[in-house]
Amino acid sequence: MQPLRTILEPDQNLAATVENFRYDLPVNPMSIVLVTLRALNNCAAPSNFRGSAADMMSKISNVRTRYRGATVFDGAPIDLAQVFGRYSKWFPTQGQLNSTDNDVRSVTFPLLFGRRPYNPIECFPATRRGDLTLEIDTAADPTGLDGFDMQIETVELLDATPERFIKVTTTQQTMASGDVNDVTLPIGNKLLGLLLRGDQYPTGALNNASFNECALELDNVEVMYSRAFWRGLHAEWSRRARLDWLLAGHSHTIRGGAAAPAAYAQATTIAIAADADATSLTTGTAARSGVTGVMHDSERDELQRYGFADFDPNDDLALGIDTGSAADINWHVNASAADAASSRVLPIELVQIGASQQGAT
Repeated sequence: MQPLRTILEPDQNLAATVENFRYDLPVNPMSIVLVTLRALNNCAAPSNFRGSAADMMSKISNVRTRYRGATVFDGAPIDLAQVFGRYSKWFPTQGQLNSTDNDVRSVTFPLLFGRRPYNPIECFPATRRGDLTLEIDTAADPTGLDGFDMQIETVELLDATPERFIKVTTTQQTMASGDVNDVTLPIGNKLLGLLLRGDQYPTGALNNASFNECALELDNVEVMYSRAFWRGLHAEWSRRARLDWLLAGHSHTIRGGAAAPAAYAQATTIAIAADADATSLTTGTAARSGVTGVMHDSERDELQRYGFADFDPNDDLALGIDTGSAADINWHVNASAADAASSRVLPIELVQIGASQQGAT
């Protein structure tokens, strides 16, 4: 097996509004697609600065790979990053992260066809030109960033003879309050786990969660997960995740005592222009405490939304849920509060190539 890394898209300018792109992927066995977004900080007002990779990646609303029209993976980049990072430990990385207006920023995130990169046993098999495609939908520029462009690279594994690949899709469902929600899961392949992203999650004084209690039902029989609480599912995700890529921002606190100019001097030194109530800090302003910097609540919140139901916790394929002969499989959800927007479930499937006839099922 010989890896071959090539450039698929050298430099695609992205408009500030919504666009759609489609690319034919190379024909040799595919292991990795690397997507890089570059942008400029748009933070002449310091409060507009956003420091996390998740903010950068929100420029892309959806990524899909299809084989002859059938989905191999489909999801928001931030969700897919959780899945691929959980197995490979390869999470998105940022370049030149700072808060200077109009400075260049970048983030690269991998899309993997196997649980590990560069694995000749677990990658997508060779295809004919045009059969395997990459589709990318962009969104409006996020707050604090503009001037986006995109680069795409691929890693093929020449002469590899893969036996399997992973498939990741997204199901969206608005959970109703109570023990009344069933999320239909795909059948036909081995299920390795579920990434969960809840619309409702414990925050402030509220203990509500979209996935408050969950069970796995195979042909109406509970298997592996008879009942699981959200806190435990969130802890399972945290055990596998690397959290720092979502927490590129940070907080500053200024306590100026009785001297307003001292508080102002501290604020200007670390480029803070306003206190938590957006009141301007000037030499004439009364001393303030709790002045905050570039960490935003949205970044903290994003960490609380994710959980993981692991069906193959030892990563040796000894477990997992075999759905080959199943008629029905559901993730049964008891929500402690109704969703305001959709929650998301991403099933991770292991597709055996012999069974799939060299393609996605």
